[in-house]
Amino acid sequence: MSIAQVPSHGGMCRILGAALALVVVAPCTVDAQVRTSGLYHPRISVPDYDRETEVWRERIRVMLLPTYFGMRRPEPPIRGFYAWKMTFDGATPVTLVLRPDSAIAAVDERAVLRASRLYRCQDADQPVLECDVPVRATARRAREHIELTIEDGALAATLRAGRPTILYRQLFDPGGRFRVDEVGVIVR
Repeated sequence: MSIAQVPSHGGMCRILGAALALVVVAPCTVDAQVRTSGLYHPRISVPDYDRETEVWRERIRVMLLPTYFGMRRPEPPIRGFYAWKMTFDGATPVTLVLRPDSAIAAVDERAVLRASRLYRCQDADQPVLECDVPVRATARRAREHIELTIEDGALAATLRAGRPTILYRQLFDPGGRFRVDEVGVIVR
């Protein structure tokens, strides 16, 4: 039997595995998470080093995962839909989606980002393609991530008033691939 440690918010959980792929997870009640409406809500705060999103008075900076994260990009490119959905928790939840308006076949993120626009959704349950309230923003590929800069003072004020602590990120690639994760938010 081998023991590996996997980090979680604020603590370590021990995962015990047997050679026959029998895995037993020791409960970590301090790090327990409750799944509600498809989003994870931690019971403890996120450490500052996990806070990749910043909200200032006049702008917001969000770090997003690149497309095909951890996967080899298909050649030739598959035509389909790309989207990044972002939901800020807080007193006033805000959901945004960065997406092209139609299916595209792209060889890299730069092509996807050139075709994409940022939209505000009515709520977190609204389908990605139905979000249609435009938000002024720029997105660029930077090292190992995509940096989204939102230049909207009213949206920044809404987020500052709601005091979000978590940003729930969803990445959708053509072919039905998706990734869901969460990062902390710093309100300056």
